[in-house]
Amino acid sequence: MKRELIDMMNENSLRAESIIHLATMLAHEQWPEAAKEAFMEEEPERIWSAIGIEPPYDLDDEGLIFEHLMDHSKLGYLVSFATPVPQDINHESWRLSWGYYRMKWIYADTYESACYKALEWREKFVSQKREEALKDLAEWQGQLKEHGPTCPECGEGAMNPKNPADPECNQFYCGECLFNDSDEDGGEL
Repeated sequence: MKRELIDMMNENSLRAESIIHLATMLAHEQWPEAAKEAFMEEEPERIWSAIGIEPPYDLDDEGLIFEHLMDHSKLGYLVSFATPVPQDINHESWRLSWGYYRMKWIYADTYESACYKALEWREKFVSQKREEALKDLAEWQGQLKEHGPTCPECGEGAMNPKNPADPECNQFYCGECLFNDSDEDGGEL
């Protein structure tokens, strides 16, 4: 089971950023720093949403929080998972980098269950990002077909290649931005 879980996490670009076992880490008066940060300092509403219950009336009382979790039989694992945000999405592929990633708190009774829930979250997240990117790409291609390219600096058109002497150049700017760019570079393109 361990090897299968490790492989699943690696193959799907998922990692656990923080693991809090509620039954053992919160049972004592002096909580570990990771638990204090999650429940009291970061965004407690995200934590309670992940656990699936309303928070207690006092979020600064560690004993009350643990009692509240016990009363609701929520003594499993609260895990912060991370996955890279898909970039450069097209119809066939996308790029992933740990330099830009999304995190989510997930609660489950076992660590393995939390990992499988994280996989479901990641699949939905990537699918949503892909759908959004492909929709944006289709809109951009429609605008490009109808109006020609638009300037990446100001969003205006009609466009001219940045280097008119190079027919393979795929960078386009409007006349004003092209002129401003040449001023910044000492007057030459």
